[in-house]
Amino acid sequence: MHDLAWRIADKLREADDVEHLEEILTVLMSEDAYKTANERAKALSAVIDKVGDTVNPRYAKLIRTISDNNVLGLVGRPPGHRNNAPGLMS
Repeated sequence: MHDLAWRIADKLREADDVEHLEEILTVLMSEDAYKTANERAKALSAVIDKVGDTVNPRYAKLIRTISDNNVLGLVGRPPGHRNNAPGLMS
């Protein structure tokens, strides 16, 4: 994860007109901006949603719906259920 954060930061340095730049770099690099990993994860999720909405709003809306439905579906699945969606992590 550390290497990925630095690769993202390097790409952001190449372009000065990136929306939400401050939020992205803060969530990736700031040591003291978040008290817990859970707070950082929530902030990361929020900034991913913001960026996704600006880059490809149709994709962002659809993938959010699919993800929400997958989470809701976890409740009704029997133990040991294996998914068959190629893009879904097991």
